[in-house]
Amino acid sequence: MSENRRELEDNMHLDLSKDTTYGDYLRLDDLLAAQRPLTGVHDEMLFIIQHHTSELWIKLLLHELDLAVQLVRSDRLVETFQIFARVGHVQRMLFEQWAVLETMTPSEYLQFRDALGKSSGFQSYQYRALEFVLGNKDANTLKPHQHDPRIHAELAARLAAPSLYDEFLRWLARRGYAVPKDARPPLRRVRYVREARRRRGAVPAVAVPAHDDGEAHHRVRPGHRRKLRRRLPQAGARADVLSGALGRPHAPGRAHAPLISAAARSPRCAPC
Repeated sequence: MSENRRELEDNMHLDLSKDTTYGDYLRLDDLLAAQRPLTGVHDEMLFIIQHHTSELWIKLLLHELDLAVQLVRSDRLVETFQIFARVGHVQRMLFEQWAVLETMTPSEYLQFRDALGKSSGFQSYQYRALEFVLGNKDANTLKPHQHDPRIHAELAARLAAPSLYDEFLRWLARRGYAVPKDARPPLRRVRYVREARRRRGAVPAVAVPAHDDGEAHHRVRPGHRRKLRRRLPQAGARADVLSGALGRPHAPGRAHAPLISAAARSPRCAPC
């Protein structure tokens, strides 16, 4: 049997004692030490890693959407399309990674579930922040975070701040579109999405995803009628904007993703 040997490239740096290494940059020691099972059950490690990765993806979503809010506020709408394309791909990753957790049976989960106590995915403060930045706001959802003053303060600030949807309505209003007065700033911070749904048609037409064959189209979809969209844009979705809102067509073939509508919500990706 021949020796299994790989020749290293001549320009590969092997003495890293004075340089930043891959592990140093990513702080792998801290990251890989964060998985601390409470039981000796084999599958608990899968459960922890599943939710650690979910929280990391949500961190990236918040990072991207916070920038999108700033861009819309600054009338730099076109620059948000790449962000929404990225957000759509992250959403797809969040959905697809659940296939790994599905390899655990309910009975296997129950072997360590009691060790989790009263912890639940509802307590994910990042998920709550994601809801708030997208415009799904309910002050009651702050209650599970009252025990942590820092997190509670951060979420309260997000609850009070304009959401992505708020800023998009302001963008429409600045261009003379008929935005209902009760939807303009200062916007209601609590449950205004549900109230808008009950009013039917009070929310103006907004940009919605168009899943097409690769061409970006300008179409206006009438104001949400009976339902508001409840999900982030799917990967590969195109930007669908109000007719003439940008004053020029999108370049064909670019991976634009849609703006997010009033009740946009991310997948329930925290432990349940």
